[in-house]
Amino acid sequence: MGLMEIMLMLVAPYPYIDHLTIKETYLFYNDDGERYYVAINTKINDVLLFCSMIARLYLIVRFLLSTTPYKNVRSQRLCQIYGVEANYMYSIKAVMKDSPYSFLFLSLLVPMLIGGYALRMFERYLITESG
Repeated sequence: MGLMEIMLMLVAPYPYIDHLTIKETYLFYNDDGERYYVAINTKINDVLLFCSMIARLYLIVRFLLSTTPYKNVRSQRLCQIYGVEANYMYSIKAVMKDSPYSFLFLSLLVPMLIGGYALRMFERYLITESG
């Protein structure tokens, strides 16, 4: 698991690669109904920033789950007695059973915030073109 976490932390925006872009073409319509195309260059650093944000969110969730009372020594001993593996899925299920509404609220809020930020980050180039 440690190697995967190291690989996740390597995904980050790097300086001096702002010239690397992904060219995308978008179709727009003007007020008269005529079509025109606009080429937008998305920077590679924006894509790397989004990927690193998702990877770091995974690490934050793992850290928060390891601080719950379901990952302490007593819980692991009880799980061993009953033949249950005390891993992160066990912690997620226990937190979900303890406070289902808080878990549901956070599991809906966090992806919505990340998706909104990603949408803003990737479509900011289109603001000037679309008006």
